[in-house]
Amino acid sequence: LPGELFRPADDELGEEREAAVMNAGAAPAFAVSLAVVAAYLQGPLSTGGPLSLPAFAALNDSLGFGIVMTSLGVIALESFAAAAALLLGLFCYDAFFVFKSDVMLTVATQIEAPAKFLWAAVGAGADAGSRYPFSVLGLGDVVVPGAFVGLLRELDKEQGRAGGGSEEEAREASYFQVGLGAYAAGLLSTFAANYLTKSGQPALVYIVPSLLLSAVATAASRGELPSLLEFESPRAAAAKASRDAWREEKKREREEKRRT
Repeated sequence: LPGELFRPADDELGEEREAAVMNAGAAPAFAVSLAVVAAYLQGPLSTGGPLSLPAFAALNDSLGFGIVMTSLGVIALESFAAAAALLLGLFCYDAFFVFKSDVMLTVATQIEAPAKFLWAAVGAGADAGSRYPFSVLGLGDVVVPGAFVGLLRELDKEQGRAGGGSEEEAREASYFQVGLGAYAAGLLSTFAANYLTKSGQPALVYIVPSLLLSAVATAASRGELPSLLEFESPRAAAAKASRDAWREEKKREREEKRRT
């Protein structure tokens, strides 16, 4: 497979060819992952390890990126209604445990694990001894909104906006593009509030309204609100069908074993 791993496929790969390509990259990927994990486990200078804080943060973010991308590859939200309910529930959860409790802040600043992204905090050098030296974004603040944006991408594909649609649809911003912009706006609002208040902020309190309101407003402006609210994910349906088929197969195998 020389060069094939670095060249976009001209045609959609079959399952066997895709498995061959992925297997060819498995050993190098495992080696790189093992090296990153081994380096990360050495720890930063602040805990007696050999790593500088920037190096530790870079390794942490590399692991976090891998976790996020893997999670987005396997998570499929069932429908817009289910996704909205999940986002609203996490909105309330995030707000309560940041504004009414110090649990989230304690976890974010005192437990070092690749469950968050780290950036150097603005102005950290002036009072580095009295504050956590990083700005923090939890992986959940990326994965759950990312799964929602992925659901909007599926809606685009169903409506033909992901390619092959009419010229008018091609000129319109897709739901996916609207979702990306809304996520960016929510994230910028989070960091702005963090900078202005000099205190931790629940990212989902800013991201969730931005995502939901932008999607609903876009659908309403196009007369597609019922389609958005009733949308169900084909990807989630296919995953459910595959899971049910696997369970049925395992059930038949158990029944055959009992007969023998």
